[in-house]
Amino acid sequence: MGLFDNFRKKKLGVSPGGSTVYKYKEDGGKEWRAPETYGKFAEDVTKHFEALFPGRKSFVFHEIVSDLVHIDVNVMKPTEKDNFYVIYTTGMSDLPMSVPKKLQKKNDLRYAELYMFLPPSWDPGELLELSTDMPYENFWPIQWIKFLAKFPHEYKTWLGWGHTIPNGADYEPILDDSEMRGVVLDEPDENFSPISINGIKLHFSEMRFYMKVQIGFIVIYGRRRKRILHLPPFQILAGSRVPPTGSEFCETYRFFLRN
Repeated sequence: MGLFDNFRKKKLGVSPGGSTVYKYKEDGGKEWRAPETYGKFAEDVTKHFEALFPGRKSFVFHEIVSDLVHIDVNVMKPTEKDNFYVIYTTGMSDLPMSVPKKLQKKNDLRYAELYMFLPPSWDPGELLELSTDMPYENFWPIQWIKFLAKFPHEYKTWLGWGHTIPNGADYEPILDDSEMRGVVLDEPDENFSPISINGIKLHFSEMRFYMKVQIGFIVIYGRRRKRILHLPPFQILAGSRVPPTGSEFCETYRFFLRN
């Protein structure tokens, strides 16, 4: 089943690295809920990305029917100098996430948006084409980023740096010809995130796709070794769907075991 396996929050335990592990199951009894607002910070978020990645043509996959929050997916096209796509959400920050009180006292993490990078070989279709009309091999990044942007509001939880989201309980392949089995959220540098909008701090997390063994390693050691996200993810920017070479990954794996 994969990405849309049933989701309702249940605590499974704590990993050796100190991370709480949850399982989510869908509550099929919920009715449609109209969003309270639409794109509250969309203009500010768009200006932020345009400043970070200037000179790019862009377009938006507008959500036609929205439940709870209205999530638009913004696509910035590659340039000759920076030959990769930039994809980011607007609408996730329309509502605050349910951040644990202990964390909230240290840092306001309630408002967030997501982004990812994709290679120039990715085909998002023509301008204004409905995302649901795309073949799955091109649509999956849109599906994943929309799903995760709604996730914390749907299940009264939160997402942030270091969180791992497998593709279902069995870590199913995201694509049939790929070893990508889930997402890890990474934190950009301080020049990228957070931004302040009328006194509200808005954070950004990068979506990075990993193998099952990499995700498991991050779950076990993530809090003890903050550099764990330097594990090489899939070579997305090189346009490849295969993981890094075995020798490269194994050497990195050994490094973190030593340290």
